[in-house]
Amino acid sequence: MGHSEIETLKELMEILSKLTPAETLLVLETSNTELKDLLKYTFMDLLLKKAIKTTEVRKQPNRRDRARIYSYVIAGENWSSYKPMLHEIIYLSPFQESNSIQILFRHVVKIGFQNSGGKKGFIRKKLMTSSNLLGHFKNGLFDSFFNNIKLTPKGEHTLKEIKKSIEKLEKELPDIINTDKKKALEILLTIKGNIFLLKNLDFQLLRKIDGQLMEEFKRQNGEDTGCYGGGDWGTHGDSFDSSFDSADSFGGDSGCSGCSGCGGCGGCG
Repeated sequence: MGHSEIETLKELMEILSKLTPAETLLVLETSNTELKDLLKYTFMDLLLKKAIKTTEVRKQPNRRDRARIYSYVIAGENWSSYKPMLHEIIYLSPFQESNSIQILFRHVVKIGFQNSGGKKGFIRKKLMTSSNLLGHFKNGLFDSFFNNIKLTPKGEHTLKEIKKSIEKLEKELPDIINTDKKKALEILLTIKGNIFLLKNLDFQLLRKIDGQLMEEFKRQNGEDTGCYGGGDWGTHGDSFDSSFDSADSFGGDSGCSGCSGCGGCGGCG
């Protein structure tokens, strides 16, 4: 990739560097956006930013049972310095009360679902009020009542910029990952969780970013970057889907606030 092409890519990526994946998705799909996708990519973006991370614990509830591996979510390396946006707090509120707790992965997903307020509440009260999206959506009484989400001219301009950026990244990123690890890492650090919105991007390539590229970054900069929250992104995505479907099937009423008798904090449920 030539210098001018790289500069063009940088310019196109600028819009994605300013938006979280949930914000990007709302601009792209407006009323067609699924709550499940908004919550899923918000969660994975927080992992990528190391605001939270996953950890696995091997436990044997009693001597008769075989030991099992349980996946927990805990505060990440960047927790203390991270400033969450309103739509991210749905996952982070338990950790704001105590940053030393560990919560079962599936319970964190349920907590996020319960705190979202449903699709309309999450979009209108948590996403559309974001400073990044001010002026992007029409907000008339009729639109609000019927939950119509329409873009303003400013929103239409942002939509065009997002589409151009995503189209170019989908076309060029796989080759960049294989040929220029440093550049691929730079892209990841720039667009963060928006990388999950790219179609047909092999999770094996993401693992290359998460493993080889982080090691490369550490060698070049002398920094221990970690691995972005335990980034087997294919597994995290599948686990989120199954946990969300379970929460959704009961209307989000799991009886678990994350730190109650259900064992959400440190339990084996």
